[in-house]
Order: sequence, then structure tokens, then C-alpha cells
Amino acid sequence: MELLISTVRKFFTFLIGIIAILIIAYIIWWKLPFTINRKADIKLGELVIENIENYRDTTSCLPESDDWELLKQCGVEFDFDVLRPFYFKLNDSTYEIAYIVGFDGPYLKYNSQSNEWSIDNLTLPDKE
Repeated sequence: MELLISTVRKFFTFLIGIIAILIIAYIIWWKLPFTINRKADIKLGELVIENIENYRDTTSCLPESDDWELLKQCGVEFDFDVLRPFYFKLNDSTYEIAYIVGFDGPYLKYNSQSNEWSIDNLTLPDKE
């Protein structure tokens, strides 16, 4: 009987230890800089940015936000009819690339004017 109680106690101690390690690992992951835990998203975004900049250099204009075929050629992926990453043309010289996850911001985004990635809310486009 004591052997059974000792075995059960060891099992629960082991289980609580595993759960504690998982919780600590999860907290550490979310405290890392976004450049580490969103590295794959940034890498895909950099490819899209390079293609958009090449398009801008050859045509002297930015793609429109609703030009799906051109955006697909620039490397934007379509997952179940959703763009990944999203491309927003803000005005004739500025655009944003963003990863929309969930309903509320802030989101991982790149702004062509500041030329950097950040975790922030989206910028509203200029009125035409």
C-alpha cells in the first residue's frame, strides 16, 4: 500500500513539474522580442517587400490594395481566401505590410515610410 502511495505521489510530482515547465516556457516565449518569435513572418514579409519595391522601380507606382493577381506575383500568399501578409497602399508613396491575427490590434506590421517592422496598430490610408 505504501508503495502505491509513493508511486502516485511521484507521478503527481512529475506531472506538476512538467506543467510548471510548460507554463514557464510559454511565458518566456511571449516575452521574447517579436523579431525572434515572428521570424518566419518577417522573412516572408521581406520577400513581399522586395518584390513590391522591384515593381515600384519598374513602373514608378505602387500596386493597388485590391490587385489580387499582382499581389500574388509579389509573393503574398492566399490562405483560404485570406491574404498573408496583408498589403495596404496608404498613398502614392507609402504602403504597409501587416499580419492580421484576431480582431483587435496591435499587429506585426512593416511601414515603407519608416522602413521598419513594429508591433502597432494599422495606419489609416489617405483619402483620395
